[in-house]
Amino acid sequence: MTPTPLVLGPILRYVDETSASIWVEVGTAARVVVRAAQRSWEARTFAVHGHHYALVEVDGLEPGSVTSYTVDIDGQQAWPDPESVPEFPPSSIATRTPGKPLLLAFGSCRTSVPHTKEGNRTHGIDAMRAYALNRIMDDSSPRPDLILFLGDQVYADSTSEEMQQFIRGRRNIEEEPGAELKDYEEYAHLYNLAWSDSANRWLLSILPSAM
Repeated sequence: MTPTPLVLGPILRYVDETSASIWVEVGTAARVVVRAAQRSWEARTFAVHGHHYALVEVDGLEPGSVTSYTVDIDGQQAWPDPESVPEFPPSSIATRTPGKPLLLAFGSCRTSVPHTKEGNRTHGIDAMRAYALNRIMDDSSPRPDLILFLGDQVYADSTSEEMQQFIRGRRNIEEEPGAELKDYEEYAHLYNLAWSDSANRWLLSILPSAM
């Protein structure tokens, strides 16, 4: 199986009545194409400290519509991964309905630890992941227009064992700043841990988010 060039995302960002923006991180400089409703929109990646990102602006959508979408990277479908068995419903964009009150989902602080009995004991159940899994099983409840995160989404000064293993692979963790994050590469990896859980990743691909 060929690894997908998609590192992280797609993350649905801004959505209004007729348009949306979709963010991705990919492994190298590339052309990213979003396909939906027999149309396509594209953007070239931009680089930040060796990481490659793209923000694709999707327009011309119908107000109050739900439109499934896919993501291509350099002409090959990357989302959903065509070589994997689908775990979740298709990613989609739900545009705003004119005059409809905003339905907001609220999230506060969260940490990224294994979803095990021990992780649940020390940090509690991941509410975002639980909401995503519940929505997969039963989507009869209204779909929020936006999910808003007001608390810290990563903790640079209190890292998990998985993050510390990554740090040890780059530098001596016994020297300052120790297990705290030091640079962009470490922050990028921590955000990857935070947003790459498959259920959370799917949820962020269908709900616009602000943080």
